[in-house]
Amino acid sequence: DLQQLAGLAGSLTKYHCRVFWTPPLDGTHDAALLQRWLGADAPRPILGGRYASRPGVFAWDRIDPASALLAAHLPTDLSGRGADLGAGWGYLSDEVLARAPGVAALDLFEAEARALELARGNLAAHAPRVALGFHWHDVTADLPEAGYDFIVSNPPFHAHDRGDRPEL
Repeated sequence: DLQQLAGLAGSLTKYHCRVFWTPPLDGTHDAALLQRWLGADAPRPILGGRYASRPGVFAWDRIDPASALLAAHLPTDLSGRGADLGAGWGYLSDEVLARAPGVAALDLFEAEARALELARGNLAAHAPRVALGFHWHDVTADLPEAGYDFIVSNPPFHAHDRGDRPEL
């Protein structure tokens, strides 16, 4: 497909990975194939239409078991200003806002821009009563904000390459 879309300048296979690269795009491509690829990435309703998500985002079509477990144990007395680190498409933030009416503001931090845009839409119903902040930011580098009353996060236990970093 990449060959048809952009032309293929080369590829490299190493350590169970494969990398492809293309020459600069010159405007000639298979328009129908491009539309099929764009359509495959389009946001779509999930979980009975409760949320929107898209392929490629973590747990894009379901609530992962760790998030469900964490949500089931969220305290209802959370209040003030909070943050969701690694917010994904917004499931935990939605659960916090649904369970804890004392929350006045919630900042979502997410390294995946496509997921953050989904979260913005998935939480739109809460915007009239809660100040929501959406930050495209990788919090493993730092947390630019301070002064939170609470933080919610589903740590990346699902990551297969974190064995050497148990602090995560």
